[in-house]
Amino acid sequence: MINIDWLEPSVWEKLKLTKLDATKKFENLREDDLLPKKLTQASKDLRVALVEAIRTAQTPLCENNSTPDLYDIDLYTGLAIYEVLNENFGFNERLASQDDIWRYLSIVIIPEVVYKRHGLKAGRYYENPRRIWLKSLWWYIHLSWQNTRKLTFDVLKNNTTDTVAQLVERTGINGYRVDFTRELMSVFHYDYLDVVGTQRTILFRRVLKLSTARTKIIEPSLVEGGINTYVKGLFEYFVKTKVKM
Repeated sequence: MINIDWLEPSVWEKLKLTKLDATKKFENLREDDLLPKKLTQASKDLRVALVEAIRTAQTPLCENNSTPDLYDIDLYTGLAIYEVLNENFGFNERLASQDDIWRYLSIVIIPEVVYKRHGLKAGRYYENPRRIWLKSLWWYIHLSWQNTRKLTFDVLKNNTTDTVAQLVERTGINGYRVDFTRELMSVFHYDYLDVVGTQRTILFRRVLKLSTARTKIIEPSLVEGGINTYVKGLFEYFVKTKVKM
């Protein structure tokens, strides 16, 4: 086996697909023939690690339920790919911001994994940058990370697929505020665990919309009391005014 230095930028430069190339490769995918062929050594190493981690994460879900909750699949899969990519393949925010890499991972490396969750929906593989499944999972975990896998899982376990979309697809004018989103997810879990069902979904949406409006004129980190005070103020705005859910 070739010893590959995954911290060397040139390695990841070879694992990319432009949108045009992704379109061509996606058109050749067949439901009965999704397993990749003729991979480079780097691609093989990446595939083996990802497939094993995802299989390990998903197996308990499928053993206990023939039709596991879709959010559970997303959460467990997201944690698996986040840890594998970051710990073993030098992955970071710079690489995660490149859609060409996510297209390659989705179409070339583990297309059958994406298919199992979304079928052959082009948007989930490459077509819609904000909806590429593997990309959204990695960023969901990254934006919610609480220093350890266990703490992160605890903070996220009661959410839904809508939570993923709402958090990941609201990048803001200047991109993500990672410190803010991590505090947001912590407060949402620990302070509002009693809000459930549709009310929980609506509360989270409204808080994010309010923050999007406020950050046009307010920098969360500069608020007196810091980001925690800013985040709690977002939630309290709706709790105190008793907005009908």
